[in-house]
Amino acid sequence: MPHIMFRSEIRHRVTPLFDVDLTLSTESRITALYGPSGAGKTTALKLVSGWIPSATAVYVEGTRIDRDESSATVPLNQRKVGMVFQNDLLFPHLDAAGNATFARRYLSKERVYGDPEFAELVGRFGAAHLMGKPVKALSGGERQRIGLIRALASRPKLLLCDEPVGAIDRAGRFSLLDRLREHAEAEGIVMLLITHDPDEIRHMAGHVWHIDSGRLIAEGPPERFFGAFGPNG
Repeated sequence: MPHIMFRSEIRHRVTPLFDVDLTLSTESRITALYGPSGAGKTTALKLVSGWIPSATAVYVEGTRIDRDESSATVPLNQRKVGMVFQNDLLFPHLDAAGNATFARRYLSKERVYGDPEFAELVGRFGAAHLMGKPVKALSGGERQRIGLIRALASRPKLLLCDEPVGAIDRAGRFSLLDRLREHAEAEGIVMLLITHDPDEIRHMAGHVWHIDSGRLIAEGPPERFFGAFGPNG
């Protein structure tokens, strides 16, 4: 039987004039959310993460992560969900290293500095030279790298990405996406990706949800929506 990587039933009224009503399921490790601005994509990710409280049911590889076996709500910091924001949301009072290690230190109380696993993660995403820099000294692309490392360092089972590489130049963008895909596959991370770039979707995703006005209007492989050509042709 097909292996369902992610499944969720999302029902939430955002404003008196807009609600999200989605039933989403995918067999792909990486799935893209695509649609016009204001369609409800970011809201859907916030509902899946628990950032917006709701009755949303979320299953990752068959296990419900928002409720335990007694149907009690699982605290957000125990759901093993990482989120990468378009505007990075780094803490300005911490340097790059403090931001990159924050989630791991908060969630597990582990010593992170000097940890080989963390050092390998930083090296994989080409950020070792950034670790001592204050946030204000980082470019937009560098800030996005740190935000991505912060989420991955928490060892998530589900990674939610909202335009995670939009501030990075196009040549570097696809190199970073390659590393992200390789890391997700190696660590068994299920990933949901919002992007307006068809090339990024073709490069990363095995499945696409086309969302508009808070509804799923179509789904399928990227080729169904964008053709078979990638970022180089």
